[in-house]
Amino acid sequence: MATGRHRDAFSAWELHEYYTTGENPFAQNQYAQNKGTDVLIFTMGNTEMEMGLSFPETKAGALDRTRYRQPSQLRIPLIPSTLLVYSPLDDLFFCHEVAFPPNRPSSSPSAYRVAFVFRWLNESAERMYDLELAYQRRHAPDAVEPR
Repeated sequence: MATGRHRDAFSAWELHEYYTTGENPFAQNQYAQNKGTDVLIFTMGNTEMEMGLSFPETKAGALDRTRYRQPSQLRIPLIPSTLLVYSPLDDLFFCHEVAFPPNRPSSSPSAYRVAFVFRWLNESAERMYDLELAYQRRHAPDAVEPR
């Protein structure tokens, strides 16, 4: 139904540190995505949604994502087939979220919206995945990974 406000390869703390100390937020890849690379998002469906971008009104407000401002000009309509290129600077300075437009929720049970997200991953993303239900089809614990 919706994807909440978030960043993919950066955190609010990294933006705060950049603003307060000038620390380079691109210096470390602590997440799976290579920092400094674009993300391609292709979304399709038979109902519209909006991707909203939000940002802190002041540098001091970088840590509190709940207070980020999202002007209507930064609400991107996602129509039947939309391709977005999300730059690394977008992910540092803006949070993003997806929802049905206000006052226009999808009430049809046949309504759908899907997104395919393409990222450039670093070596930290290399994992063994186990299809057994015991691991809920997720990353298997280190104990079952080959050494």
